Amino acid sequence: MSIISFTFSMLSFLFTFPARSRARRREVAVTNGTAEGFVVSFGEMIMDFVPTVAGVSLAEAPGFVKAPGGAPATAAIAVSRLGGRAAFIGKLGADEFGVMLAGILKDNGVDDKGVVFDSTAMTGLSFVTLTTDGEREFLFYRHPSADILLTEAELDLDLIRKAPLSLSPSFYLQLSFHSQLFIFGFYLICVSLSK
Repeated sequence: MSIISFTFSMLSFLFTFPARSRARRREVAVTNGTAEGFVVSFGEMIMDFVPTVAGVSLAEAPGFVKAPGGAPATAAIAVSRLGGRAAFIGKLGADEFGVMLAGILKDNGVDDKGVVFDSTAMTGLSFVTLTTDGEREFLFYRHPSADILLTEAELDLDLIRKAPLSLSPSFYLQLSFHSQLFIFGFYLICVSLSK
């Protein structure tokens, strides 16, 4: 398992633990009133379906349970749970999964002002398993899903300007060359605005 896979696995692990108390999050927000320690994460937040039995392939799984997924959203939640301040910028489908995922951000103290909803595209779905040999297996349903349809006009530039650190999407390498250029340009904007 690569260090990147391990990092995202650990962030996903943190995502499954109960959230810190609301009082603790308020305390952190007051003591960290500046932009220092503020992270903006942008990209996908999708609904994962994980097998009810560990160590099997997707085809062998007897059933699945739903779990919030998407490395950028998971990272924002992890930052918040560890006492930092985080915001998420992304697009969800205007469907039950999208509403549920937006609620999970709020419940975990993540600023969700950068979340937009798409009435024409659904929230992305992913079936994920960890096989006995330690390899992750994914099956995505994005034809296209709302998270991939985020446009430059929908970005919350005020959130970006506040953050000294931005996290980019994990689906970057799956995108077309033009989409990669857009994201790289967005990254450059983030860096220049955060100075």
